Amino acid sequence: MNRQTYENIPGWTQSHAKAFASCRETYWHEHIAKTWPRKPSTPEQLFGMDVETFLERGELDLAIIPSGVLASNGAKRGKAWTEWIKDQSSDLRIVKQHEAEAITTACDAIREQVAGHQFAARILDDDIRWQQVVFGKCEYSGLDLKGMLDCLDAEAGTVWDVKTTSDASPDEFAKQVLRYRYHWQAAWYLELACADEFFWIAIQSSPPYRVEVYECGHDWLTMARNQIREVRLSYAEQMDRPGPWRNPSHGKIVPLFPPAWAWRG
Repeated sequence: MNRQTYENIPGWTQSHAKAFASCRETYWHEHIAKTWPRKPSTPEQLFGMDVETFLERGELDLAIIPSGVLASNGAKRGKAWTEWIKDQSSDLRIVKQHEAEAITTACDAIREQVAGHQFAARILDDDIRWQQVVFGKCEYSGLDLKGMLDCLDAEAGTVWDVKTTSDASPDEFAKQVLRYRYHWQAAWYLELACADEFFWIAIQSSPPYRVEVYECGHDWLTMARNQIREVRLSYAEQMDRPGPWRNPSHGKIVPLFPPAWAWRG
């Protein structure tokens, strides 16, 4: 199942939950009323998707722009560009020749690094299910849920998630887990897949493409499940209210305190 088909299937995702928790008003405009366009993927996100595709299949979903449809300054040549682009699949990312070469070189190096890691190499085995779609219903909120797992080892009850990052070190990756709520994703996927263990494969996005495997342990999952419960219940309560939705702090004066780390100088 490709991502577009998956997104068209009803169900609340961990990405929806994060967006709702971050700003209810933005969520309403982007996902409910659809009056604001969805934010396009960043270059970092696109590279991450390329890495996942290459690790799964050993090839990339790229459409390389032929030189004949571009002018000498790189601009698109009217009719030639129009004729070429209409034949390209929406599943392919459009890139120039030098961009494709750079992406392929990086993905080759990353796959080699993953293959050389005792535990990360598991995702390259033939019995691993990639892009596994799972569904469920939340027992306390009644919400229909869905998720698309990077990698599922169904026999072992293990979910693997590939994350490209500018810094794969433990301290920095832990900060990213909190900042991007990766632990929510872990708890969400374990619930829907009825799996037992969740591992992040953190891959540094620049040479030497450091690869680390981190377990999402009990503390992360307990924190995530408590936070997810609150967000799901809030969303279920909010669903039937007219928009635009407001954040709980709207119209209030909110005390702002320095974070704990600021006291350390």
